[in-house]
Amino acid sequence: MVTQAGYEFDLPLLRNECKRFGLPIINNCCLDTKALFTYLHPEVEWIISTDFLIKYYQINDQDLKRHDALGDSILIGRIFIRILEEFKARNLQYIYFKDEVVVKRFQIPS
Repeated sequence: MVTQAGYEFDLPLLRNECKRFGLPIINNCCLDTKALFTYLHPEVEWIISTDFLIKYYQINDQDLKRHDALGDSILIGRIFIRILEEFKARNLQYIYFKDEVVVKRFQIPS
């Protein structure tokens, strides 16, 4: 599963719903675009929002409906492809998290 903020939102939500309905906990592997970007760019101090990644990678999202399951899935796919291209350009074939990766949480500006 590829997510944007999956560690913050998607996985806890899925785990809570499974627990609430007495279903087995989902143990799918998760690749989070925020964590992958932070791995590539530990120097970036900004919150890695979807909008930030769209601007950073210059991704066209004009053909998609935002905050819609299908549109967001396609958009996360586009972001993921750009991140993979960056891994390839740097000749990185493996990810090694030596230390805990800290990904800044989204904050709504006042």
